[in-house]
Amino acid sequence: MLSGAANAQVLKERAVTLMGSRFDITIVAKDAPTAEKHIDSVIAEITRI
Repeated sequence: MLSGAANAQVLKERAVTLMGSRFDITIVAKDAPTAEKHIDSVIAEITRI
């Protein structure tokens, strides 16, 4: 039995320039809002460094 809906995932990508360098961020998450939240967290951590 397939349970594709239960395991559905989305892939989100965003390219940003921080600290003079390009970062290509790719996140796989259960849904788009969660993926975007994680990308924002990654950007915040890069900025913090």
